[in-house]
Amino acid sequence: MKFKSIFKFFFRTVVIFVSLIILFIVYNFLTHGVTPKIVDKSGNKLPKSVSSLEEIKIGGVNQYILIRGEDKNNPLLLFLHGGPAMPAMYLAHKFQRDLEKNFVVVQWDRRCVGKSYNNEIPIESLNLEQLISDTKELVIHLTERFHKKKIYLVGHSWGTFLGMFFVKRYPEYIYAYIGTGQLGENDSIKNYQDDFIISRATEENNTEDVNEIKTLGSKVREKLLFKYGGELYNETSWWPFMWEGIKSSEYTLYDFYKMVKGLNLYSEYFSYGQTQPSLPDNIKEVDVPVFFFLGKHDYTTPFQLSQKYFDELKAPLKKIIWFNNSAHFPFYEEPYKFSAELQKIVKELDNRE
Repeated sequence: MKFKSIFKFFFRTVVIFVSLIILFIVYNFLTHGVTPKIVDKSGNKLPKSVSSLEEIKIGGVNQYILIRGEDKNNPLLLFLHGGPAMPAMYLAHKFQRDLEKNFVVVQWDRRCVGKSYNNEIPIESLNLEQLISDTKELVIHLTERFHKKKIYLVGHSWGTFLGMFFVKRYPEYIYAYIGTGQLGENDSIKNYQDDFIISRATEENNTEDVNEIKTLGSKVREKLLFKYGGELYNETSWWPFMWEGIKSSEYTLYDFYKMVKGLNLYSEYFSYGQTQPSLPDNIKEVDVPVFFFLGKHDYTTPFQLSQKYFDELKAPLKKIIWFNNSAHFPFYEEPYKFSAELQKIVKELDNRE
């Protein structure tokens, strides 16, 4: 009898657990994959607002963009995500609501990234030149659609690499470039990261982590960067991103599956032509105002290398804005300051005209 009771309890528990999972999956697919309307305090849609999640053809293939803003007449702000295959769209609800008050914010899942993953897209199109071309096509689409002469361009992490190549080649489309988690010289990144990890681990008398980074290197580097606040200053793992992603209305569970597929695809097939060019060696001067939004604790793209590149870069106007409570994700960790600093840039450039 006792065995039967245990079996019944176990069986019921499994049934309940499986049922909850099925209900969650069904709920996710019924309620996600859309972006909410932008409404006033009474729940009425703001008449000039735009809130659109759509699939458009860019470079001959379908790609997803998310467009949100309280007033479609506000300046356009295009966000270039990192990776090169790590989207930011699934985090948009967490960090850009304040931005939407003063900008029309565009998140874009590039070809074969996140929602835009498609296993029929030719893998030979996964290259730097194609992404620059895609960016140009999207920018033209946005400026024509919203009747703007230019846009504000934000690049994050690897998106700063794409962004710098774009503004160098097509400055006529850009009011200002904002680099956050800004890449600089490539070759020294791991040295800065390892020195940081060893220093922090030594401070905490953690000889195990010191030995791990010295012996295992790339296998543990990202884990230890998170542990010691070099990725997210106030967190120790990817879990906050996972949790926020689950809450994203724009992303379904299937989109997260596609995100993993895209990351693997880029890791195996993305091409620079030969080797990844170094920004300081290839882009020493641009013809647009440049602003670096740097996390004071960033060791994913070490802030020292970002600052060094800033010092060497020539631009008609350039400034560094420091985020003292951020590492690699200032827009996520200090979203209100991020938004406020962008508004200052718009006002400053308006006053210069």
